Amino acid sequence: MKKAAVALLITVLIVISLAGCGGPSAKKSAGNRNLAASQPSSTTTTSTTGTGSTTTLPRQFEYNSSSLPADFREAADNSWVTVVAFYDAADTISNKVQDRVEEVTAAPAYNDQIRYLSYEVGTKTTNEIAKLTTVLGAKYTPNLTIIDGDRNIVFEKSGFTEKDYFKHALYNVVYKDKSPE
Repeated sequence: MKKAAVALLITVLIVISLAGCGGPSAKKSAGNRNLAASQPSSTTTTSTTGTGSTTTLPRQFEYNSSSLPADFREAADNSWVTVVAFYDAADTISNKVQDRVEEVTAAPAYNDQIRYLSYEVGTKTTNEIAKLTTVLGAKYTPNLTIIDGDRNIVFEKSGFTEKDYFKHALYNVVYKDKSPE
């Protein structure tokens, strides 16, 4: 009887620790901020279909509204590879990711290849930026999204992102069709 109680206790502790590692609450405690909470009250976020925890990439996005930021509309309309970063200036993880992304996108190899757009979200989030977070499906900060020239979202990452991981993903998107055969 005593062994069964100990086994049950161990099983419960394992289940609790595993649930804490992968759920949405773990993302928030790891430094991610929920974007829906920081959007103005006049904007509504749409719910995702299914669980929302996994997405298949690439996925195409569509927009038909002039209510998105002008620099984003210009980049999408001109088929640029676009890197969109959402961050919260009050969050230290957001700031670290922001610094690393800026370092990677500032490389001379990308000067004429990409458009890098960075948006601060928080209490002063504009309606245009809030709508863009909805269009791209960004729910937490920091959030990085890479969109190829065909308006396909080919990379999305919320939370801490290693510089080399992001650098590799961006390189693959920019130079995917330019590699020698």
